[in-house]
Amino acid sequence: MISQNALHHAEKCRFCWMCRHLCPVQHQTGKELNTPRAKGLLLSMVNKKAQEFDKDMGQAMYECLLCDACTNDCATGYQPPLFIREARTEAVVSEVAPESVMNLIENVETTGNIYGVEKPSYGQDGTDVLVYIGEVAAIKVPEMAKHLLALLAKAGVSAKVLANEPASGVMLGDLMGYTEEVRKQAEVCAKALNETKLPVVVLDSYDAEIMTQKYPEWGCEITAGVTTATAFVAKLLEEKKLAAKAALGTLGACHDDDRLARTFHEFAPVLVLHSFLLFFSFFSMVVLGSSDGAAGPSVGSLILD
Repeated sequence: MISQNALHHAEKCRFCWMCRHLCPVQHQTGKELNTPRAKGLLLSMVNKKAQEFDKDMGQAMYECLLCDACTNDCATGYQPPLFIREARTEAVVSEVAPESVMNLIENVETTGNIYGVEKPSYGQDGTDVLVYIGEVAAIKVPEMAKHLLALLAKAGVSAKVLANEPASGVMLGDLMGYTEEVRKQAEVCAKALNETKLPVVVLDSYDAEIMTQKYPEWGCEITAGVTTATAFVAKLLEEKKLAAKAALGTLGACHDDDRLARTFHEFAPVLVLHSFLLFFSFFSMVVLGSSDGAAGPSVGSLILD
């Protein structure tokens, strides 16, 4: 069942076109069905018993990046990802979610990640901060994890990494909504992080989002605090614990990560990184809907003395 709060947002979005031009999925597919307005209208029709929640509707709810471009630009404060995420829960419960999604959910429930493989361990002892690597960086972009740990060591930061780092719950939450299974993953993760009593530096903004936005709501807050890796490295640069050195001729791209920008509104650390990287030939990439879960702009690619 879709909550009354989610239905309220769907009802308000169903005849509004103001964010239609922002949706990256609609831009790529050209399908009106892929606009937030259309998804709100579909749920409104189901609520009024004018439409069944069938496999086609289940498919439609997964043609969304949950990138928050619509929410971020909404002048009236409505949140299409709220009802889209709950619709995904309904799709899974009603067994109308796409088969590919169900396979990913099975992977997460089995291995803790969508890839269905064992997560590499970056375990190390430390006393200053706890670094949370996350599934995407650990498996798909291990160089980001290695570079961040190297940066911290260079700055004299003693960083701990859990040998058996638990999943944060963000992957399962994006796939099937914030169900009890997701909350249990969050509780296990929070317990493991809190037992270290160290402030947590999170490499992946997707993990940081669920830890800061949902963990407190579920009663499993990270007690020592959560900082994104981007913000932490920017602070180290400002405090002169890291020093950039010239790399003439190097071309860099600032990827304005969607959840850093739209969930955290975290722009200042990126500007700090820019100010220290003037030796780069830089260009900015304004994100309309990336969902790669990569670790935030420039963190792993600083060139240092």
